[in-house]
Amino acid sequence: RQLACLNPNEQAVVRVLPHCEQIEDYFLAADIMASSARVEAFPKVIQEGMYFRLPMLVTPVFGVNEQVTDEVSALFFPVGDSMQFAKQLERLVRDEHLRTRLSQNAHDSLGRFPDVTAMGREYLKLIREAWLSS
Repeated sequence: RQLACLNPNEQAVVRVLPHCEQIEDYFLAADIMASSARVEAFPKVIQEGMYFRLPMLVTPVFGVNEQVTDEVSALFFPVGDSMQFAKQLERLVRDEHLRTRLSQNAHDSLGRFPDVTAMGREYLKLIREAWLSS
């Protein structure tokens, strides 16, 4: 049902997986990560791809383009542009040096993001400020 928009040949090669507890198994098995998001806030999946040293092909929507940089830590393609997606994907598949450079740069830049504890402290600070301002 989820793949009704695809023709039978496409349906044969695409799998939509349900929520799983062992998501790291999929990251470890992957060679490239792609995100075709049209709208995002600050998706953690980008940092997960960075952590697992995956070269990434992403749309530069809000929240994504704050985490990775085109041609430095990921390759960008315009939202909805399947031809550009295909071109960029072909570049990644064919160029091992590019994959290595992007994934290493992305992984190296992870340190600029707060960990879960630091993020919790920041949220608590914002909540306190909002409460005190009312």
